[in-house]
Amino acid sequence: MIQDARQCPGCKFKSEEAFSDCPMCGLIIQKYYARLSSDPDYKRKVAEQVSKDRENERKKAELNEPARCPKCKSNQIHYEKKGYGIGKGLVGLVTLGPLGLAAGAIGKNDLLSLCVKCGNKW
Repeated sequence: MIQDARQCPGCKFKSEEAFSDCPMCGLIIQKYYARLSSDPDYKRKVAEQVSKDRENERKKAELNEPARCPKCKSNQIHYEKKGYGIGKGLVGLVTLGPLGLAAGAIGKNDLLSLCVKCGNKW
């Protein structure tokens, strides 16, 4: 029975030194081969789990990345509140009278992103 390996059968991590537990995905080599002999689908299941783990790690990395400008890809972003919209308030005043002035407050707490490098707003 194989007790250690230089390459993980699950995530394909390679090492100069033999290991019994994969340092990357944590697969226990001896248990993997024991289970593989009794369950032929086990290899596919392990590969699917490793694939899911890699996708989750990629998503976590994306969440930890700073926001970037869609135009120039700079991460020098300034945020500010949009505030009261004069145009919306005037349209509301014309259509609904004095009560329509409140339409200018719609979206006043939304954030406006401004790229310091290229001036792009979104």
